Parts: sequence; structure tokens; C-alpha cells
Amino acid sequence: MQDVKLRREREKQKATGGGLQDEKIEEKERSRKLEDSVAQYKAEKEAMGVDFQALQEAVRSTKEKQLQLQQELDLKEEEIRQMRRNLQETSREHIQNVRTMREENREARNQAISLAQRLKVSEQAVCDLKEEMQTLKETRQKSAEEEMARMKQNMEEQRVQFEQELEQKEENKELQGNLSATLNEEKHEKESQTLKETRQKSAEEETAIMKRLMEEQSVQFQQELEEKQEEIKQLWINLKKNHKQNEQDVCELKKKHQEEMMRADDKMHEQYEKEKTKELEEEEMKLQRIEEERDQLQEKIKELQGKLSTEICGDLWHKREGRASLVAQKAANSTLRSM
Repeated sequence: MQDVKLRREREKQKATGGGLQDEKIEEKERSRKLEDSVAQYKAEKEAMGVDFQALQEAVRSTKEKQLQLQQELDLKEEEIRQMRRNLQETSREHIQNVRTMREENREARNQAISLAQRLKVSEQAVCDLKEEMQTLKETRQKSAEEEMARMKQNMEEQRVQFEQELEQKEENKELQGNLSATLNEEKHEKESQTLKETRQKSAEEETAIMKRLMEEQSVQFQQELEEKQEEIKQLWINLKKNHKQNEQDVCELKKKHQEEMMRADDKMHEQYEKEKTKELEEEEMKLQRIEEERDQLQEKIKELQGKLSTEICGDLWHKREGRASLVAQKAANSTLRSM
């Protein structure tokens, strides 16, 4: 449009017969304006070059800071993961400790059950020993009664035999007659008396021997019975003492184990709750700080990105303006050269 206007004005001046001096003045004015435009363009170009270098420096610094912040954020996330792993490890240790305590409790309960079973076996052994002693006593007593009955029977048989022999002799005495009886009466009576006394003495001696043997067996049996009774008594006393001691040991063991379990459970539960609460609080605080730092980093990144975008847009706008001025200047120069 300017070229057209210049051409029309030139044609108008030629048609009106304008002077050459005016045209030279106008040409000098245009040359001056062109030089001013070129100088302004160079100054703008130099200034724009300095701003672009500063912008590149700002972009580089922003990227470095963004990378540093991203590394810090990664470190914080790694710390959180490590804290979670530590918390899981602590939880596993607590579960293992609880399992160990339950296993110890189970072993103690099994020991108590085994002790009660041994005590029951001991009581059964004492009962069996009592029954055996009672059976032995009854057997000895029955054997003694049978022996006495047999001895009485033998003595009764001997007495009956002796009476039969006396009767037989008396019958023989009657058959021999009065003469023989008269002559031998004293002799037979004496022999009968001697035989009777001998038989009676033998029976008495045998009875005394049997009685003495029975008394000796009775005394021996009584001694053995007393020894067995004393042994049973001592065994029963020891069993009662052991039973009482075992009951006390079992009670003390159960009480001690329950107290230890309660103390350990309370202590572990309290310690675990404290550690858990403390770790959760620390983790929440760290997470909160990390979130705050992340938000701040994101805000800074957004701010830097906005600033960078604004500066880049401004730089592009200045570049576009410079290119437009340069195109206009080149067009003017070409127009002047054509004239």
C-alpha cells in the first residue's frame, strides 16, 4: 500500500511539475528513517538475544531444581517404603513372640497333664498293692485254717484207731479165757497203759510240734504282714507327700506361667501399642511433611512452567515483531532500489 501511495504521489508531482529539490529532501528523509529503523532493529535484536540467553539459563535452572526436587521426593517415598517394611517386620516379630509363648504354654500344660497321669498311675499302683496284700493275707489265713483242719483230722483218725485197737485187745482178752486173763491181766493192762501213754505222748508231742509250727508260721506271717503294712504305709505317706508336692508344683507352675503370660502379654501389648502408635504418628507426620513438600514442589513447578511459558511466548512475539519489521524494511529497500 505504501508503494502504491508513493508511486501515486510521484506521478502526481511529475504531473504537477514539482521540483527536484523536494524529491531529494524526501529521499533523504526516507533514508534517515530507514537507518533509524535498522538501528532500532539491531538494538532490539541484541536486547532480545540477551533476554533469550537469560531465559535459557532460567529454564536450565528450573529443570535442575525440578530434578533435585524429584530426587528428594523419591528419597521421601523410599523412606516411607522402608518405614512400612520395618513396621511389617515388627508385626511379624510380635506374631512370632506370641506363637512362641503359646507353644511354651502348651508345653507347660502337657507337663501338668503328664504329671497328673503319673500321679494317677502311682495311686493305681498303691491300690493294686493293697489288693495284693489283702489277697496274700486271705491266702495265708486260708492255708493256716486248712492246715489246722488237716492236723485235727489226723489226730481224730489216730484217736479212733487207738480206740479200735483197745477194743480189739479187750475182745482178744475175753476170748483167751479167764486163766490167761488172770495171768496176763496185769501185763496187758501195763502194756495197754504204756501204749496208751506212748500214743498220747506222741499225739501231744505232734500236737505241740504242729502248734509250734503254726505259731512260728503265724508269727512269721504277722511279721511279714507288719512289714508289708509298714511298707504300704510309708509308700502311701510318700505318695501323699509327692501328690501334695506335685499339686503344689503344678499350682505354682500354672500360677507362675499365668503370671508370666499376663505380664508378657501386657508388656508386649503395651510396648507394641506404644511403638505402633509412635510409628504411626511419625509416619503420619512424615507423610504430611512429604505431601506438603510435594504440594510446594508442584506449586513451584507450575509457577516456573507458567513463567517459562510466558517468557517463551513473549520471546516468540518479539521474534515475530522483529521478523515483520525486517520484512517491511526489506520491502522498502527493494522499492527504493527499484526507483
